[in-house]
Amino acid sequence: MADLDDLTRDLRKARSKARRLAQTPLRESAKEIRRQVYDELRGTPYRSRRLRNMGGAPLKVSYRIRGNTAHVEAGLPGPWAIVERGARPHRIPNSGRIHRQLAFGGQVVWGPVHHPGVRGYQPWEHGVDKAEPKIAALWAKTLDAFRLGD
Repeated sequence: MADLDDLTRDLRKARSKARRLAQTPLRESAKEIRRQVYDELRGTPYRSRRLRNMGGAPLKVSYRIRGNTAHVEAGLPGPWAIVERGARPHRIPNSGRIHRQLAFGGQVVWGPVHHPGVRGYQPWEHGVDKAEPKIAALWAKTLDAFRLGD
């Protein structure tokens, strides 16, 4: 009976160790993607991680870990879509009877305004591409540690 208890205890320890080994690289992988996306933002006009002309909308990257999956996601999808893909030229109308005050090039103007559009910088796409080799190395190191019993 003692052998069965020892075996049960050893299996529980192994399961707990396997979970910890899986959680650590998941968390580190998500952090690496976030780090690389933020590094890519530094080379753009959005290095402050805010869109000035959209009321200072923040450009955040967050992550959640559920089970064996890490979800890395944009804080507000609207601003990220503009930074990632850009925006075509468009008209910004007045909103009803209220005239909108906008700032373009340091000048305050009242709507309606023809916005010239902005180009996309793809910080998300480039950040994920740069993170992939580091994540692969992290997982390889984790699997080696698991095989060696560290």
